Amino acid sequence: MKKTLISGLALLGMLGAGLALADGTMGGGQDHPSWGKDGGKKLEMMQKKLDLTDDQVSKLKELYQGQKDANKSLRERLKADMKSLRDKVDAKASDSDLKSVLDSLSQDRQDLQAARQRMADKMRGILTPTQQAKMVLAMGDRAKGMKKMKGHRHGVDQESDTKGM
Repeated sequence: MKKTLISGLALLGMLGAGLALADGTMGGGQDHPSWGKDGGKKLEMMQKKLDLTDDQVSKLKELYQGQKDANKSLRERLKADMKSLRDKVDAKASDSDLKSVLDSLSQDRQDLQAARQRMADKMRGILTPTQQAKMVLAMGDRAKGMKKMKGHRHGVDQESDTKGM
């Protein structure tokens, strides 16, 4: 039971991260040079790593574009709320004003998470269980690499870098 729950959470986390890239909310999104304007490079990579059929690639491309379009206003709202928060902090606004913007940001993030979950559900309908498993493993490997890199800063191990402090 515990392993199933952990596996399920890993799949959701992996899909959430992938979906964030797909909807343009993380890592530069669809306009990021490494993904291309329409996310085509990401789909090419996924097609190779997951052995996607042309039909699956077509469906995922349509899904990503729909997600990007559907979340455009949400991303703009999130960006505006972040700017508002920065402006209020700079202006030394009252706690109640800050709380209002923080509440709005929290709602924006909840809305975005719900949209990602809807997309994850749709992706599961496109990918086979084997492809889903390959994606989870690829994301796990990527996360390990990122965690390993996090321990280093500009080629200097943080642990040894902080010993002199």
